[in-house]
Amino acid sequence: MQKKFGVNRWFLAVVCFGFIFSSLSCTKRNAASTEVGNICVNRLTPKASDYKISGAGLDSVITLFAANNLSTANLQFLYWSTDTTTNIYANMYSGYQEQVTATPYFNELPVFADNMFFTFDAGIFQPGGIYDSYTGPAPSSDTTEHQSMPGLRNAFLAHVSESYMEGGASNAKPFVPVASTYINSCLDVTLGYIDAFYIPGNDNAINKALVKVWKVTPTITPSITFYPVIYVEDDNGKAWGEPLIIP
Repeated sequence: MQKKFGVNRWFLAVVCFGFIFSSLSCTKRNAASTEVGNICVNRLTPKASDYKISGAGLDSVITLFAANNLSTANLQFLYWSTDTTTNIYANMYSGYQEQVTATPYFNELPVFADNMFFTFDAGIFQPGGIYDSYTGPAPSSDTTEHQSMPGLRNAFLAHVSESYMEGGASNAKPFVPVASTYINSCLDVTLGYIDAFYIPGNDNAINKALVKVWKVTPTITPSITFYPVIYVEDDNGKAWGEPLIIP
């Protein structure tokens, strides 16, 4: 359990932050005006096949999965990395290692904050080689949308201060974003799922259920230097900000 919120939790934050910057490649549709200032809200509809790696890297991933009888279905590949590990313990692997990071999809919708990490030692997938991902039951097939675009924008502005950043080497004072910074900004919204465990005030244990939510963040623009993330439950409109904690 500690592993979920330790270094890997920070790594997930970095991956998610990087994914925000790559989101411009996603398909946009239903650009809608808001109730305030006629500011747009862009509905993003990413697909599992929108891989963030290509060329030789993607070829290597496909080869690894095929050689180990692993399915590539419903996985959006984000990163492929290689390294040569050296361990001082005899029972620990030393040698060439590859790691693949992917976002899982259910019902053609992404799972937020729970990327999958596949580890291969000398090309062989390791038992327990998938970690930090959601492993519970699949959600229902109902993908009906219940939130309006203006409502998502209002939720973002109301909860943006909850998506603060703190920590780091200097342990600086937390940076708290304010709504006025984003009042004239377009927002990107994506429908997907999140583990119910991560919802504030929820008593669910981890890996027990996925909840349909909207991920709301500012559209990439040179005038913005910090990109808060707000989640909004689709069924009831409950919203909260995702802090960025730097160890």
